[in-house]
Amino acid sequence: MSSSIANTLPHVSVVIPTQERREFLIQAIASVRAQDYENIDFLVAYGHSTDGTLEYLVENAIPHTIADRPGIGVARTAGLAATTGEILYFLDDDDLLEPAAVSTLVRALLQSDADLAYGTIVNFIDPGYAEGTARFSHLGTTLTAPINSATIVRRSAFASFGPMDGDNHSWARWYLGAHDKGLKIVRIDDLLARRRIHAANVSRRAGNYDKFFDLIRLRHPENADRRGVES
Repeated sequence: MSSSIANTLPHVSVVIPTQERREFLIQAIASVRAQDYENIDFLVAYGHSTDGTLEYLVENAIPHTIADRPGIGVARTAGLAATTGEILYFLDDDDLLEPAAVSTLVRALLQSDADLAYGTIVNFIDPGYAEGTARFSHLGTTLTAPINSATIVRRSAFASFGPMDGDNHSWARWYLGAHDKGLKIVRIDDLLARRRIHAANVSRRAGNYDKFFDLIRLRHPENADRRGVES
């Protein structure tokens, strides 16, 4: 893609909240850098960590901001305030983007003139995770749902429909609230991201995974379907 064409594309900012996941974060950043979309930048929204994450960010001159208090929603909001892209992608630090994720979503967003575009994510088991996987019924399936790691949203949508809260379910609640207020959405079936299953998934704590999808299914269950695939 030539620089002249790239300059006409919307500017996309990828925000990656992180805390105590240095090695996962390095892989997430690599997946952003591997995107085939040129008008893109990224920012790490750092939460206090003891695993050398901040040192890694500083030593490698990786753009970052420091959230002033705990909470994934707080980190996302801090990243939103510190970026300039007209389109936002909120990637979790333990997830990985497919190389054409951003370009595919931007194309869908522009063609439909939507506020938000989302696609499909697939779960995969982290190679370092020793626990048995038989009880994870969602392994080997794809999920086509407005999960933040498979979704882009126009910055203007936050001005129109309000900010996110600060807790772990902030994205799902914001999406549902904005949907009820008229958020224009486009759904595509393309595989966009891979969600890592590991020992410290926030969404698995105390049933959070089920709570998340209950929120999504609450008012439009078609946005959380499942299809079997090879993982």
